Amino acid sequence: MNWNSVRGILQERLCSRTEGGKRLPKTRLKQWLDELYPLDYRIGERLAICLCIDLVAGALTPDQVVPVIKRSTSRAPGAEHPLEAFAAAVEDLGCLCNHTHIAHSSYARVLNLRTYSSFYHEPSIPGAFGDELELRLLKEKLDAGQEEGAPMDAIDRTWSGRRPIVWVTQWTFVSELRKRLGEETASELNDVMGLGFEGEPCKRTFYAIRYPAEFPIVCRQPTTFDAAWKGLTYYLSYKKHDTWGLTHACSGRPCVCSRTAPAAPERVHPAFEAHLKFFRCFPLGTAQPASDDVDGLLAAAYERLDGALRAAVTETGQTA
Repeated sequence: MNWNSVRGILQERLCSRTEGGKRLPKTRLKQWLDELYPLDYRIGERLAICLCIDLVAGALTPDQVVPVIKRSTSRAPGAEHPLEAFAAAVEDLGCLCNHTHIAHSSYARVLNLRTYSSFYHEPSIPGAFGDELELRLLKEKLDAGQEEGAPMDAIDRTWSGRRPIVWVTQWTFVSELRKRLGEETASELNDVMGLGFEGEPCKRTFYAIRYPAEFPIVCRQPTTFDAAWKGLTYYLSYKKHDTWGLTHACSGRPCVCSRTAPAAPERVHPAFEAHLKFFRCFPLGTAQPASDDVDGLLAAAYERLDGALRAAVTETGQTA
């Protein structure tokens, strides 16, 4: 697999007439790919690979992707950064994976102390400002939930992320790491989940928000449309397997680093407005900054594309 393979797959999938009658002109596709390829961290190349994986796996259809690329390229040359144009085009297109949903009873969201304070605690508590003293008091309160989890009854803000999308993993995955690693869990998850937080401690102090067992909102495998594509991020799309995505660690492949878990399962769900009465907050410790392996990340992207192609061939053979 290489860049020419990616260009060929996208041309084959997007530049022919789709089921919905949409078609991307080859010149528009070439313009878009030529803008993506030279970007820092090879992030544009990885974005295109992830789109290939989603198309090959059936997570996204050509009819969903063609309008996004058309919107991303319908601007004057140089008027907008190509990643910003892509982000604007998918702003309202989250949680669209077409794979059949398989229910799961044990979700958890991992977030840091600064996010918890800025987006949920401060807006919900009159007079809260998030200064250093308040952060310390909030940490003491949340850390008291080591065994049973701290209650979140007072939180009445929209449960969301930077976009109206929330990323979750399996509570059983987080819980097992907590039992094995204790306060080292945060460092493990900062790496394994591709979070890569560094800087002040409040950004590296992690909590797991355990969802109630009967969570009613459908959680789907993430796609390229759900991911952030600004700066050094670690998202990789995944083949059609068990309706879960799979993270890629900041530090690269499991065989070249000392990690307990090779990767974490991941899904996304839409934002919602509700009191979090049945959610509980569990401390995970304060993480050490994770090392990064950009070359390994791109190599893994091509490996996943190859795996998605092989899985698609196998599935076609089974249904023939």
